[in-house]
Amino acid sequence: MADQKTLIVVRHGKSSWDSQGLSDIDRPLKEKGVRNACEMAEKLKNDGIKPEIIYSSPACRAAHTAIIFMRILNLPEENFFIKNDIYLSDTEDIINVIAKTGNDINSLMIFGHNPGFTDLVNYLSPLKIANISTAGVVILHFATGEWKNIGKSNYISGKYEFPGE
Repeated sequence: MADQKTLIVVRHGKSSWDSQGLSDIDRPLKEKGVRNACEMAEKLKNDGIKPEIIYSSPACRAAHTAIIFMRILNLPEENFFIKNDIYLSDTEDIINVIAKTGNDINSLMIFGHNPGFTDLVNYLSPLKIANISTAGVVILHFATGEWKNIGKSNYISGKYEFPGE
Protein backbone atom coordinates (compact mmCIF):
# COMPACT_ATOMS: atom_id res chain seq x y z
CA MET A 1 0.00 0.00 0.00
CA ALA A 2 1.44 3.36 -1.06
CA ASP A 3 0.00 5.19 1.94
CA GLN A 4 1.62 2.92 4.51
CA LYS A 5 5.20 2.75 5.76
CA THR A 6 6.70 -0.16 7.68
CA LEU A 7 9.74 0.46 9.86
CA ILE A 8 11.60 -2.57 11.18
CA VAL A 9 13.99 -1.68 14.01
CA VAL A 10 16.63 -4.30 14.87
CA ARG A 11 19.14 -4.04 17.68
CA HIS A 12 22.46 -5.70 16.87
CA GLY A 13 23.15 -9.21 18.18
CA LYS A 14 25.08 -9.88 21.39
CA SER A 15 28.59 -8.50 21.03
CA SER A 16 31.91 -9.68 22.35
CA TRP A 17 34.02 -7.83 24.89
CA ASP A 18 36.89 -10.34 24.65
CA SER A 19 39.39 -8.10 22.85
CA GLN A 20 40.65 -5.54 25.36
CA GLY A 21 42.20 -3.02 22.94
CA LEU A 22 39.37 -3.03 20.40
CA SER A 23 37.44 0.20 19.93
CA ASP A 24 33.66 0.12 20.48
CA ILE A 25 32.86 0.45 16.78
CA ASP A 26 35.01 -2.62 15.99
CA ARG A 27 33.52 -5.03 18.55
CA PRO A 28 32.32 -8.22 16.80
CA LEU A 29 29.32 -10.44 17.47
CA LYS A 30 29.60 -13.31 19.92
CA GLU A 31 28.60 -16.75 18.68
CA LYS A 32 25.32 -16.29 20.58
CA GLY A 33 24.78 -13.01 18.71
CA VAL A 34 25.16 -14.78 15.37
CA ARG A 35 22.74 -17.56 16.46
CA ASN A 36 20.14 -15.10 17.71
CA ALA A 37 20.38 -12.97 14.55
CA CYS A 38 19.86 -16.09 12.43
CA GLU A 39 16.88 -17.12 14.58
CA MET A 40 15.20 -13.72 14.27
CA ALA A 41 15.87 -13.42 10.53
CA GLU A 42 14.35 -16.89 10.01
CA LYS A 43 11.32 -15.82 12.05
CA LEU A 44 10.82 -12.78 9.81
CA LYS A 45 11.31 -14.89 6.70
CA ASN A 46 8.68 -17.38 7.91
CA ASP A 47 6.31 -14.47 8.58
CA GLY A 48 6.80 -13.22 5.00
CA ILE A 49 8.50 -9.99 6.08
CA LYS A 50 10.96 -8.70 3.49
CA PRO A 51 12.10 -5.07 3.70
CA GLU A 52 12.98 -3.17 0.56
CA ILE A 53 15.97 -1.32 2.06
CA ILE A 54 18.36 -1.94 4.97
CA TYR A 55 20.29 0.77 6.81
CA SER A 56 22.96 -0.18 9.33
CA SER A 57 25.18 1.56 11.80
CA PRO A 58 28.84 1.25 10.74
CA ALA A 59 29.65 -0.69 13.94
CA CYS A 60 30.92 -4.18 13.16
CA ARG A 61 28.30 -5.85 15.38
CA ALA A 62 25.41 -3.97 13.73
CA ALA A 63 26.63 -4.45 10.15
CA HIS A 64 27.26 -8.17 10.77
CA THR A 65 23.74 -8.57 12.18
CA ALA A 66 22.34 -6.72 9.14
CA ILE A 67 24.26 -8.95 6.71
CA ILE A 68 22.90 -12.07 8.42
CA PHE A 69 19.34 -10.76 7.97
CA MET A 70 20.08 -9.69 4.40
CA ARG A 71 21.30 -13.17 3.44
CA ILE A 72 18.50 -15.08 5.17
CA LEU A 73 15.84 -12.76 3.75
CA ASN A 74 17.51 -13.02 0.33
CA LEU A 75 17.87 -9.27 -0.14
CA PRO A 76 20.19 -7.89 -2.83
CA GLU A 77 23.43 -6.24 -1.72
CA GLU A 78 22.53 -3.02 -3.51
CA ASN A 79 19.68 -2.54 -1.01
CA PHE A 80 22.12 -2.45 1.96
CA PHE A 81 23.50 0.89 3.14
CA ILE A 82 25.84 1.88 5.98
CA LYS A 83 24.58 5.06 7.67
CA ASN A 84 27.12 6.68 9.97
CA ASP A 85 24.41 8.78 11.63
CA ILE A 86 22.87 5.64 13.18
CA TYR A 87 25.95 4.80 15.26
CA LEU A 88 25.20 5.54 18.94
CA SER A 89 22.71 8.22 17.89
CA ASP A 90 19.74 9.73 19.63
CA THR A 91 16.12 9.67 18.46
CA GLU A 92 16.36 12.90 16.46
CA ASP A 93 19.44 11.74 14.53
CA ILE A 94 17.84 8.39 13.68
CA ILE A 95 14.57 10.04 12.60
CA ASN A 96 16.57 12.35 10.31
CA VAL A 97 18.14 9.29 8.63
CA ILE A 98 14.73 7.65 8.20
CA ALA A 99 13.14 10.88 6.89
CA LYS A 100 15.66 10.99 4.01
CA THR A 101 14.43 7.63 2.69
CA GLY A 102 12.70 7.86 -0.67
CA ASN A 103 8.94 7.75 -0.39
CA ASP A 104 8.83 5.10 -3.12
CA ILE A 105 10.23 2.74 -0.45
CA ASN A 106 7.46 1.35 1.76
CA SER A 107 9.46 -0.92 4.10
CA LEU A 108 12.75 -0.01 5.77
CA MET A 109 14.83 -2.08 8.19
CA ILE A 110 17.41 -0.35 10.39
CA PHE A 111 20.17 -1.92 12.52
CA GLY A 112 21.79 -0.17 15.43
CA HIS A 113 22.09 0.35 19.15
CA ASN A 114 20.49 1.11 22.46
CA PRO A 115 19.53 3.34 24.10
CA GLY A 116 18.76 5.16 20.83
CA PHE A 117 16.69 2.37 19.29
CA THR A 118 14.51 1.79 22.35
CA ASP A 119 13.99 5.55 22.67
CA LEU A 120 13.10 5.74 18.96
CA VAL A 121 10.44 3.01 19.21
CA ASN A 122 8.90 4.60 22.29
CA TYR A 123 8.88 8.00 20.59
CA LEU A 124 7.22 6.71 17.41
CA SER A 125 4.72 4.29 18.96
CA PRO A 126 2.66 3.59 22.09
CA LEU A 127 4.41 0.22 22.65
CA LYS A 128 6.33 1.33 25.79
CA ILE A 129 9.28 -1.05 25.52
CA ALA A 130 11.71 -0.84 28.45
CA ASN A 131 14.68 -2.22 26.50
CA ILE A 132 15.02 -3.78 23.06
CA SER A 133 17.08 -6.92 23.66
CA THR A 134 20.09 -7.83 21.55
CA ALA A 135 18.80 -9.19 18.21
CA GLY A 136 15.35 -7.89 19.19
CA VAL A 137 13.06 -6.77 16.36
CA VAL A 138 10.31 -4.15 16.48
CA ILE A 139 7.97 -3.84 13.50
CA LEU A 140 5.98 -0.60 13.23
CA HIS A 141 3.30 0.30 10.67
CA PHE A 142 2.27 3.87 9.90
CA ALA A 143 -0.58 5.31 7.82
CA THR A 144 1.42 7.78 5.73
CA GLY A 145 3.01 7.96 2.33
CA GLU A 146 6.03 9.92 3.57
CA TRP A 147 8.82 8.78 5.86
CA LYS A 148 9.18 12.27 7.33
CA ASN A 149 5.65 11.97 8.74
CA ILE A 150 5.89 8.70 10.68
CA GLY A 151 4.92 9.01 14.34
CA LYS A 152 2.32 8.30 16.99
CA SER A 153 -0.29 10.38 15.16
CA ASN A 154 -0.38 7.92 12.24
CA TYR A 155 0.75 4.75 14.02
CA ILE A 156 -1.33 1.72 12.93
CA SER A 157 0.21 -1.24 14.73
CA GLY A 158 3.43 -2.72 15.98
CA LYS A 159 5.01 -5.71 17.64
CA TYR A 160 8.19 -6.57 19.47
CA GLU A 161 9.90 -9.93 19.06
CA PHE A 162 13.11 -11.18 20.65
CA PRO A 163 15.25 -14.31 20.56
CA GLY A 164 14.22 -17.34 22.59
CA GLU A 165 17.58 -17.81 24.33
